[in-house]
Amino acid sequence: MSDPYDIPDENPLERSDTGIRLLLTLLFFVIKEVVETVLAVLVIFSLAVALLTRQRPSRGVRDFSNAISAYLYGIYRYLTYNESRAPFPFAELPAAIEPDGWSDDTTESELFRATRGRRPPRKDGERRSTASNDDDAQD
Repeated sequence: MSDPYDIPDENPLERSDTGIRLLLTLLFFVIKEVVETVLAVLVIFSLAVALLTRQRPSRGVRDFSNAISAYLYGIYRYLTYNESRAPFPFAELPAAIEPDGWSDDTTESELFRATRGRRPPRKDGERRSTASNDDDAQD
């Protein structure tokens, strides 16, 4: 069985194309550093907002962070020869990688428990069944 990613080198790279790619790679290393710094500032800002207001950052901040993450992913793909087209500003900005993972009533502890396979905490007025359950003993 052949590997679909193993493309035969029927058309070797031209030296001029490699030279252009080298210049673009250097440019995108600089862009990557700037964008990573912006993302780090956004992460610190988001944490500060969460600590001070006890609320998650606005949808605009989260959407912007998601767009920056998608852009960085595109840069990494280009730098590692997994993408032949140079990313923005030589192409359109990429779409968000994943949709917003928060619903209006989701809390951080609920997301954490969901990743561990546990049920979210009971909401006021809800009752669990009287059958014995290991999760009930842990709550």
